[in-house]
Amino acid sequence: MKALPSGAAPSPSATGHPVLSASPDAGNGGAKVVLTGTGFTPGDVVRVSFVVKEATIGDVEVRDLRNTVPGSDGAFSLEVLIPSDLGNFVNYNTYLRAKATAGQSETVFDLTR
Repeated sequence: MKALPSGAAPSPSATGHPVLSASPDAGNGGAKVVLTGTGFTPGDVVRVSFVVKEATIGDVEVRDLRNTVPGSDGAFSLEVLIPSDLGNFVNYNTYLRAKATAGQSETVFDLTR
Protein backbone atom coordinates (compact mmCIF):
# COMPACT_ATOMS: atom_id res chain seq x y z
CA MET A 1 0.00 0.00 0.00
CA LYS A 2 1.21 3.45 -0.83
CA ALA A 3 1.54 5.84 2.13
CA LEU A 4 -0.69 8.89 2.36
CA PRO A 5 0.88 12.39 2.12
CA SER A 6 0.82 12.52 5.94
CA GLY A 7 3.05 9.44 5.96
CA ALA A 8 0.33 7.24 7.43
CA ALA A 9 -0.62 4.03 5.69
CA PRO A 10 -4.09 4.10 4.13
CA SER A 11 -6.79 2.01 5.79
CA PRO A 12 -7.71 -1.25 4.04
CA SER A 13 -11.07 0.31 3.07
CA ALA A 14 -9.20 2.80 0.90
CA THR A 15 -8.42 -0.08 -1.46
CA GLY A 16 -12.15 -0.79 -1.90
CA HIS A 17 -11.67 -4.50 -1.26
CA PRO A 18 -13.32 -5.77 1.93
CA VAL A 19 -12.19 -9.22 3.03
CA LEU A 20 -14.13 -11.71 5.16
CA SER A 21 -12.80 -14.90 6.75
CA ALA A 22 -14.48 -17.61 8.85
CA SER A 23 -13.12 -19.96 11.50
CA PRO A 24 -14.04 -22.72 11.16
CA ASP A 25 -14.96 -22.60 7.47
CA ALA A 26 -17.12 -25.75 7.53
CA GLY A 27 -19.68 -27.30 9.84
CA ASN A 28 -23.26 -28.30 10.32
CA GLY A 29 -26.28 -26.24 11.24
CA GLY A 30 -25.95 -24.88 14.74
CA ALA A 31 -22.16 -24.45 14.47
CA LYS A 32 -20.57 -21.37 16.04
CA VAL A 33 -18.31 -19.47 13.65
CA VAL A 34 -16.00 -16.51 14.26
CA LEU A 35 -16.02 -14.05 11.37
CA THR A 36 -13.27 -11.51 10.83
CA GLY A 37 -13.72 -8.66 8.38
CA THR A 38 -11.18 -6.09 7.18
CA GLY A 39 -11.27 -3.32 4.62
CA PHE A 40 -14.78 -2.11 5.42
CA THR A 41 -15.69 1.55 5.82
CA PRO A 42 -15.33 2.53 9.48
CA GLY A 43 -18.71 3.17 11.11
CA ASP A 44 -20.74 1.71 8.19
CA VAL A 45 -23.28 -0.93 9.26
CA VAL A 46 -22.32 -4.38 7.95
CA ARG A 47 -25.02 -7.05 7.61
CA VAL A 48 -23.74 -10.61 8.00
CA SER A 49 -25.76 -13.31 6.25
CA PHE A 50 -25.64 -17.03 5.47
CA VAL A 51 -26.12 -17.50 1.72
CA VAL A 52 -27.00 -20.57 -0.35
CA LYS A 53 -26.22 -20.26 -4.07
CA GLU A 54 -27.06 -22.30 -7.13
CA ALA A 55 -24.75 -21.94 -10.12
CA THR A 56 -27.37 -20.95 -12.69
CA ILE A 57 -29.75 -18.78 -10.65
CA GLY A 58 -27.60 -17.24 -7.93
CA ASP A 59 -28.86 -16.76 -4.38
CA VAL A 60 -31.40 -19.44 -3.43
CA GLU A 61 -31.62 -18.68 0.29
CA VAL A 62 -30.30 -15.74 2.33
CA ARG A 63 -30.51 -15.70 6.13
CA ASP A 64 -29.51 -12.49 7.84
CA LEU A 65 -27.58 -13.40 10.99
CA ARG A 66 -26.64 -10.07 12.57
CA ASN A 67 -25.34 -6.57 12.00
CA THR A 68 -22.05 -5.10 13.16
CA VAL A 69 -20.11 -1.86 12.79
CA PRO A 70 -16.40 -1.88 11.89
CA GLY A 71 -14.04 0.10 14.08
CA SER A 72 -11.92 3.05 12.99
CA ASP A 73 -9.57 0.61 11.22
CA GLY A 74 -12.42 -0.85 9.11
CA ALA A 75 -12.21 -4.21 10.88
CA PHE A 76 -14.58 -6.33 12.94
CA SER A 77 -14.69 -9.74 14.59
CA LEU A 78 -17.85 -11.46 15.77
CA GLU A 79 -19.41 -14.84 16.44
CA VAL A 80 -22.42 -16.12 14.49
CA LEU A 81 -24.52 -19.26 14.70
CA ILE A 82 -25.14 -21.16 11.46
CA PRO A 83 -28.91 -21.74 11.01
CA SER A 84 -29.82 -25.29 12.01
CA ASP A 85 -32.65 -25.83 9.50
CA LEU A 86 -30.64 -25.75 6.26
CA GLY A 87 -29.83 -29.47 5.94
CA ASN A 88 -31.50 -29.61 2.52
CA PHE A 89 -28.75 -27.35 1.15
CA VAL A 90 -25.74 -29.55 2.00
CA ASN A 91 -25.00 -30.14 -1.70
CA TYR A 92 -25.23 -26.45 -2.64
CA ASN A 93 -22.58 -23.74 -2.57
CA THR A 94 -22.86 -22.04 0.81
CA TYR A 95 -21.21 -18.82 1.97
CA LEU A 96 -21.05 -16.26 4.71
CA ARG A 97 -21.49 -12.71 3.41
CA ALA A 98 -20.69 -9.34 4.95
CA LYS A 99 -22.45 -6.55 3.07
CA ALA A 100 -22.24 -2.82 3.69
CA THR A 101 -23.13 0.32 1.76
CA ALA A 102 -19.61 0.64 0.37
CA GLY A 103 -18.96 -3.01 -0.51
CA GLN A 104 -19.24 -6.64 0.40
CA SER A 105 -17.21 -9.79 0.78
CA GLU A 106 -18.05 -13.50 0.90
CA THR A 107 -16.21 -16.48 2.25
CA VAL A 108 -17.05 -20.13 1.60
CA PHE A 109 -18.64 -22.04 4.46
CA ASP A 110 -19.07 -25.72 3.62
CA LEU A 111 -22.34 -26.87 5.17
CA THR A 112 -22.04 -30.47 6.42
CA ARG A 113 -24.48 -32.94 7.94
